[in-house]
Amino acid sequence: MGLLAWAVAGVGVRTAIAQLRTLGPLLPPVLVINAVRYIAQAAAWRVAVPLGSRPPLWRLVTACLTGEAFGYLTFAGPLASVPARALLVRDRVPLREGAAAAALERVVFILTAAAMVVAAVVLVAHHRIAEGATGWPIVASIASAVIVGVVAVAAIFAVASRRWLPSCPLSASVLTRLVCLAAAQHAIALVEATIMLRAVGAPAAFRRVFVFEALMRLVGVPAAFVPAGIGVYESGSTVLAEVLHLGAASGLSLGLMRRVRALIFSAIGLLTLVLHRAARTDAGPGNTPARTGP
Repeated sequence: MGLLAWAVAGVGVRTAIAQLRTLGPLLPPVLVINAVRYIAQAAAWRVAVPLGSRPPLWRLVTACLTGEAFGYLTFAGPLASVPARALLVRDRVPLREGAAAAALERVVFILTAAAMVVAAVVLVAHHRIAEGATGWPIVASIASAVIVGVVAVAAIFAVASRRWLPSCPLSASVLTRLVCLAAAQHAIALVEATIMLRAVGAPAAFRRVFVFEALMRLVGVPAAFVPAGIGVYESGSTVLAEVLHLGAASGLSLGLMRRVRALIFSAIGLLTLVLHRAARTDAGPGNTPARTGP
């Protein structure tokens, strides 16, 4: 909360409120855009599930919503969201297969996010070189890109190997579709950011927004382990927007709008959980999971 208060104080309460009023009418299209993102996430999870166990897409969409709600509202972050997703569909997918597929989908998403970070750092370094910058800033930028790339490659091999995910269909076709669907999720985030930044008058050129979104992936790492990412996400968005000449107020308003969006989807996720449990209760004691996995 302290970081959030610092960000709001730095921008000014009146300025923040004025920009939020400007962005308010954009909330419905933002929700629609992100509904598509959840569908892409669920579709990627479904691709990673063995063919004979794949449930309907809508079941996976609701599980993704609920799982992300658990991750968003607790300290466990992604450590809670993946198991929660698998538990919610254990009546259709063996628990081990569902968890492995959900983990693989997240690993590929993280890998593509790391690729975005590398690309953003390279763009920044290229821009600095074109401006005549020399010395440690460029070296540090290139080193950061290399480190992120190495860590991402190590993660994908460690977590997505057959030793840890033996039940996932790790063919070239499956991995290609996973990468494409993960890229689609990142593209949706870019579209969302561009729409809102332009609405508040920020100079939202594609390259600048791309670098902003990529570096926000790094901000999202510590924010994921803070309930709702309160303060961490908004302050990071504010600072990055200021550094990239998008305007601190624009970064703060974007961060706050994304918080509203996340809270709405978290509420929907928790509501789907309540409805799912009510439906299972109404079905009676005979409605036990069909498969619980090995």
